[in-house]
Amino acid sequence: MIDDLTPASEWPPRFAGQVDAARVHWLTRPGLDATEPSQTVESLAAGPGIESVTRTWLSTAPLDDRHAARLLARCEKTPQKLTARIIAEEAATGNALAHAAMDRACQALGWAIAQVITLVAVEAVIVGGGVSLAGAAVFYGPLKRYVGQYVFPSLRDSYEILAPQLGEEVVVHGALAMAADRASPDRASGSAS
Repeated sequence: MIDDLTPASEWPPRFAGQVDAARVHWLTRPGLDATEPSQTVESLAAGPGIESVTRTWLSTAPLDDRHAARLLARCEKTPQKLTARIIAEEAATGNALAHAAMDRACQALGWAIAQVITLVAVEAVIVGGGVSLAGAAVFYGPLKRYVGQYVFPSLRDSYEILAPQLGEEVVVHGALAMAADRASPDRASGSAS
């Protein structure tokens, strides 16, 4: 057993006067800091989650924070107009606040993908969606780094993280395939394919 889950009174937790490295290692996993059922990978890594955390950080940022000021300028000083696309664009230009929001999303998604790879040893994971349009530097690079950090060590070189070859068109193709499948005579009559 790695942790008896005894509450720590300080951070980082200590054992015998030393930083408890094993406990720090396991307690800093993004899935373990979720405290509400509403905190899912989707709520942390999808566009609305990135927007929400960035708005929260903006509300507490010092007035002279140039990164916060830049984000506010991009959304006409109306945080509700802030989009994941704006945040990703700002992260790409070096905006530290935007970069932290994108990194947080990549960490949560990377942790989740690593769990899937660890459990079922898949060879490829195709990751698409709006946030993935941020590209290699802001999205795929950090995502791959976090997957590598959290995956079971013996599986580290056994998988690929890929962008969909059809880009955003994959959604339309998937919807058409699903509709065709549901409309097929074999499915309608209940026979197996």
